[in-house]
Amino acid sequence: MGFFSFRNNFEILVEHPQAEVYKKFVAQIRKRGWTIAEAEQPTKLVFQSKVSLFSWPIDFGVCFEATDTNETILVVESVSGNLDLGRSKGMINDIINDIYK
Repeated sequence: MGFFSFRNNFEILVEHPQAEVYKKFVAQIRKRGWTIAEAEQPTKLVFQSKVSLFSWPIDFGVCFEATDTNETILVVESVSGNLDLGRSKGMINDIINDIYK
């Protein structure tokens, strides 16, 4: 029996400054109780979601790329031990929605 690893890469454009997005994103990760493995303010964040009864954790790497003073592109790479089926995109979208609702 082998070990499987599924990767998912995507980008999200956020219409807010890089430092603001990074700070609020880190706050949401801490609020959810997820583990932060690496943080290079304000450009990179590596973290892991928690295990639930129905799914394995997902490892995330997020790079915060400023396009100008008011926009930031989140370049996200997620790695999971099971099929993602859009779950990682949904988790990141939930974080962004919680930040800017």
